[in-house]
Amino acid sequence: MSIIQNIRDKGAWIIFTIIVIALIAFVLQDGIGKQGNTTVTDLGTVNGVSINKINFEEKLEIQVQNYASQGIKREQLIGFLWNQEVDRLLYINEQEKLGITVATPILNGLDIEQVSELMKKAGIKDYEAFAKDILLEVKDKSISFEVFSDDLDEMEKQALKIATWGENVYVKIPITNTKGIPTYSLIKKLSDKGVKVNVTAIMTLEQVRDVVLNLNQNVPSYVSVFAGRIADTGVDPVPLMSAAVQITSMNSKAEVIWASPRELLNVFQADEIGCQIITVTNDILKKLELVDYDLSSYSLDTVKMFYNDAVSAGFKI
Repeated sequence: MSIIQNIRDKGAWIIFTIIVIALIAFVLQDGIGKQGNTTVTDLGTVNGVSINKINFEEKLEIQVQNYASQGIKREQLIGFLWNQEVDRLLYINEQEKLGITVATPILNGLDIEQVSELMKKAGIKDYEAFAKDILLEVKDKSISFEVFSDDLDEMEKQALKIATWGENVYVKIPITNTKGIPTYSLIKKLSDKGVKVNVTAIMTLEQVRDVVLNLNQNVPSYVSVFAGRIADTGVDPVPLMSAAVQITSMNSKAEVIWASPRELLNVFQADEIGCQIITVTNDILKKLELVDYDLSSYSLDTVKMFYNDAVSAGFKI
């Protein structure tokens, strides 16, 4: 089934790239206090978004069960979970400022890119705890978390740990480390161990071929080709992406990601060549409403926009 048809009819098979620049510092009281005889439905708000009491308590019970064997008390988990909820809502708030939406039905998965820098700017210091908090919300969609190390042995350790976080978790492995050393041997080792890998930063067909040759035929995987960056060099990415899809078809469990698209047209291009997945920002998703829009009407809308801009600027000749 095509990407466009999925977008229109059922919701697209799309991995969503989350890009966050900064979060606002925010302080709320810790823990859950008694509210007398008053019925409480919300425990507090973060930038106008409520933290629902029932949802919070359900998450708390899950945490209590998960940490029971470690002797961590319920009271300790209340504070821990409260801070996670505040972090999560602040995280979403900043995404919305940038025009990004996480919880939307047309998304098939999430792709956390450049996490180390984003987490640092977000003021979130515990990557694993925050990732697991996201996974409490994202249960039926694929989600990719990246490794941080530049050493292949350490990458393997991190990848194996990340893979235990959930059945829907894919581990992002760069095509090389910063020294230009290919990660093919690591990709093979992880894939053979049943780890779902998302091999990223691919830009050549040689890289696509060598990745596919090292992927286990029985384990799902993503081959992420940065078509947008290829286009930035003045090269038409469509022929390369089409060839990438053909090469990857040698492995029925592997899917190609059209990464870093620049415009809505890329969605149609990806669909036409049979590319299974495309990463999109919310700005591109918003333009879906323009599909099949009458060009004469669009022309008139544009003229009106120019006129209104000029009027509001107060320019005179």
